[in-house]
Order: sequence, then C-alpha cells, then structure tokens
Amino acid sequence: MVKVRFLGHLKSRIGLPEVDVEIHDEEPLHNFLTRLANRVPELKSIINSRDLQNEYLILVNDVDVNVYGEIDNAVVKNEDTITIIPIAHGGSI
Repeated sequence: MVKVRFLGHLKSRIGLPEVDVEIHDEEPLHNFLTRLANRVPELKSIINSRDLQNEYLILVNDVDVNVYGEIDNAVVKNEDTITIIPIAHGGSI
C-alpha cells in the first residue's frame, strides 16, 4: 500500500487529506500517478499536465522527486509515502 498525502488547496479540492493505493511491485512514479488520477478524478487535470513538476512539489518518502532528475526516473514501492504539495502554498498575510 502506498499512502498519498495532499496538502494545501489539494486537500480541499479532493475532499480528503490522503488516500491509500494498492501496489504490488515497484512502479515508475509517473505510471503510479496516472493510476491515482483514474481513482481520484479531481487529480486528472493535474497529473496529465506537462507542468506537473512546475506547479507541484512531489515528495516520495519526504524526498523531492527532482533529486532523481525527472519524474520518470523516480519509482514507488509498497509502504512508500507520496506527498503532493502545490507550489503556491503557505500562510496568510
């Protein structure tokens, strides 16, 4: 099982702070996110966007996927935690 956490406006948009997604083997993150979008329709426009990495921080086990170079190089496996954070986030004025 992979835990996917949503922060910022995503939590309100989706209506959930997190979801658990079944995974059987190691899987490329991009493929996993596509499966996630099929399960959580509110994510389809975000996941299918070519600007995904420009508009959202994606952490796998609290490590920014950009550390791996590109989203296509990152993989997820059972018991990982993915956190999706809108870049436009933060407190109040």
